[in-house]
Amino acid sequence: MLIDEMKPQKGHLVGLYSEGELIVSVDCELAAEKNIRAGREYSIDELRELLSDSQLRRAKSKALYLLNFRDYSRRDLAARLRSDNEYSDEAIEAALDYMTEIGAVDDARYAENMIRHLIHQKHYGRRRILQELSAKGIDRYTAETALCEFDLDEQAAILERLDK
Repeated sequence: MLIDEMKPQKGHLVGLYSEGELIVSVDCELAAEKNIRAGREYSIDELRELLSDSQLRRAKSKALYLLNFRDYSRRDLAARLRSDNEYSDEAIEAALDYMTEIGAVDDARYAENMIRHLIHQKHYGRRRILQELSAKGIDRYTAETALCEFDLDEQAAILERLDK
């Protein structure tokens, strides 16, 4: 397929056009790295690979952006990326794997932080904490392991709440 025109689009994208019709929108930096140029012929497979690489790059970038503001469980971050409707499931999973690999997403760390908050701020007991962690996509083993790190005196918490 002959790409006869490239036009900038919003969000650091460039549109690749053939015969005046938009074929695919890809990340600008990726297009430059791959030396994509108007006037060249590209196979459908090359364009699919370019789109896949672009979605992965953009999903990683969005995940890092979101993680700058707060911690996410793996499942919550996946749901947030899916809500944008801009990335394939494969790109999201690969981006999540990368975030896990570099330590940006860590369900055990997330569980510990959430437990700390639920104990000290919300004064929740063991059962409620496990429910909250489950709702955030933390598996039972990770939740139980993280919870073992905390001294959870439920009777003292109940008495403290009654005193208020």
